[in-house]
Amino acid sequence: MRGYAENVEVTTADTGEASAPEAFVWRGRRYRVAGVLESWREATPWWRLPMGEQGVYDAERRVWRVEASAGASPSLGVFDLAHARSGWSLERLSD
Repeated sequence: MRGYAENVEVTTADTGEASAPEAFVWRGRRYRVAGVLESWREATPWWRLPMGEQGVYDAERRVWRVEASAGASPSLGVFDLAHARSGWSLERLSD
């Protein structure tokens, strides 16, 4: 498993927060989600919350572990996609 924490563009069936991802674009490639393996919520540890800073910070985010493939490729990878107030990110990849 490799960690990335990179912003991604995600397409969902609904625009609501609880909507699972259907597809995403990472590093210029479009990935189609074949299935959601699991989903959970993560709280940001108190020591990572900004002190006295202005702007958006994420005290909690929702993570989806999905199987996805790029383009017409039949091989699947396992991706952890996270959604918080600041947007979507690809957190981890297992291939």
